[in-house]
Amino acid sequence: MVSTLFPAGELFANTQWHIFGIRWGTNPSRVIMPLVEQFVELVIRHRWLTLAASLAISIAATLGTERIVFEGDYEIFFDDENPILIAYRDIEDTFTRVDTLIFAVIPKSGNIFERDVLAAVKELTAEAWRLPHSRRVNSLTNFQHTVARDDDLVVGDLYPDPAAMSSNL
Repeated sequence: MVSTLFPAGELFANTQWHIFGIRWGTNPSRVIMPLVEQFVELVIRHRWLTLAASLAISIAATLGTERIVFEGDYEIFFDDENPILIAYRDIEDTFTRVDTLIFAVIPKSGNIFERDVLAAVKELTAEAWRLPHSRRVNSLTNFQHTVARDDDLVVGDLYPDPAAMSSNL
C-alpha cells in the first residue's frame, strides 16, 4: 500500500536535502544508514568497552546530583537592581512577607477527626505559635467557623476543645 501512495523515487525525486549544512543529494539515507550500521557494528564488536564506558559516564553524571537543589525563590531570576524587585521588597518590608510553613498530620487510623488526633493538632497549633516570626497559625482546632443564630453571627474555633468532644466524628 505504501508503494502505491508514495512510489519509490517519485516523492523526493527533485528534492535537494540539506542537513546540518551538508548537501546530501536526493536521499540522505544513502549516507546516513551506512554510518549508523558502522556505529552499531562498532558497539557490538566492543560491547564490554561500550558497557564500561556507559557505566562510567552514568556514574560521573550522578556524582553531581547531590548538589542539585530546587530553588523555589523566584527572586534568583532578577538582578538586585531590578526596579520591580525593589518595589516588591519595599512592599514586603512595609506589610509582611508571604512565607508559609505546613505541618501535615496523618494519623495511623486514617481519621483526623478523632478526639486524640484533634487534641494533638491543638497542641501542635499551640507550639506553632511559639515559632520565631509566626504571625498566623491555621489548623482544624482554631479555624474560624461562623454560625448564624437569630440575627447574630457567632464566630468561634471549629474545634475549640477536642478533649471535651462527646465522641469521634
